Amino acid sequence: MKKLEILMYPDPVLREKSAVVVNWSDDLTELVKNMQYTMECNNDAVGLSAIQVGVPLRIFLAKINNKDYEVLINPVIVESWDTFGIQEGCLSFPGVFDLINRAKYVKVKYQTNPIGEFPYVTEAYSVTNTFRDLDAIIIQHELDHLDGILMYDHFTPQFQKRVDKRIRTR
Repeated sequence: MKKLEILMYPDPVLREKSAVVVNWSDDLTELVKNMQYTMECNNDAVGLSAIQVGVPLRIFLAKINNKDYEVLINPVIVESWDTFGIQEGCLSFPGVFDLINRAKYVKVKYQTNPIGEFPYVTEAYSVTNTFRDLDAIIIQHELDHLDGILMYDHFTPQFQKRVDKRIRTR
């Protein structure tokens, strides 16, 4: 497996809207395995979208219950309810955290393709799951990435200025 380079803000690729995955392939299986390895190399990582590694496809991995990796392909939130704020971070914004309000529960329809100890599956299959609390936050954060929306877009203008200043001094 290979550790992939994570794009950092303000890389313009992070603003691209990701394309729908039409066919599953060996290349996508390899991408997902490399994304999982990349997350494992970043101890605190709980989610990673394909666009963050420069691949504009509607795929992301989420570490559900802080242990199991779930592959979400072409995800769509079909229902959400309740809201709460939580300190969010992002691999594309190292060291930046801010309180962001999100839905506490999300019902998501997506395709998946098992990784890890599961046998190789030649095509993705559809599921609908409800996620809550931190898992719901991860899903919403990564789904934002697929639409070219960044954590930055949820910041207040004052905090955006501080982040921009910090990035200019990198």
